[in-house]
Amino acid sequence: MIRCIVIDDEKPAIAVIERCIKRLPDLHLVGSFNDPIRGVEVIKSEKPDVVFLDIQMGQINGIELAKAVGKTTKIVFCTAFYEYAVQSYELNAIDYLIKPIEFPRFKIAVQKVSDAITGRTTPVEAIKDDYILVKQGERGKLQKIDVDDIVYIQAMNNYVSFFCPPQRILAYMTLKELEDRLPSCGFVRVHKSFIVSIKYIQLVQNNEILMKKDTKRIPIGGNYKESFFQKIKGRQI
Repeated sequence: MIRCIVIDDEKPAIAVIERCIKRLPDLHLVGSFNDPIRGVEVIKSEKPDVVFLDIQMGQINGIELAKAVGKTTKIVFCTAFYEYAVQSYELNAIDYLIKPIEFPRFKIAVQKVSDAITGRTTPVEAIKDDYILVKQGERGKLQKIDVDDIVYIQAMNNYVSFFCPPQRILAYMTLKELEDRLPSCGFVRVHKSFIVSIKYIQLVQNNEILMKKDTKRIPIGGNYKESFFQKIKGRQI
């Protein structure tokens, strides 16, 4: 049983999270507070497993409040603003939910909390985020990318390039990091420098892939050939 607390200065926002909590039998609500100071006091005394925490509150900023939360209590931020994402991850928050919060996305956050508590890793297929946040060159900048828009990703030294027509987005990370983050049911690595979205594959010929929305031919590397064809085997007729 995961013991949780909700802190938000808006009662309607608290009600939304409470309804989500009631739908998950593994969650136990210790209490909900629209007074953040009182909420912190209860966290210190009850030591819940996780706090669902708003950021912009009248009395105190949720980022500052999070610094007062003990290491044993995980943090999931719940806010209507994207701009605090960098600070939240610097505080090792488990997740960052954007309001209005929908139950499927809330359930993903709870799974991440459970994984953090137990030390296990849920297979990526079981966590189907509809977007990712990637670091860009400018310090403290995170770019939101909708997973459905990604046609392919190319490694470029210490960066990767996301091809999301009509734009390309550069992010400071490695292809390996992306493999662990993207839904594996929708993406496959085909080369040391390329990951492709299966749904955008137009043609496979002579160890090359032609993608929809682009004229670039992507090579299929020898070390990835077997796993690639195994991945698309069920789609062949």
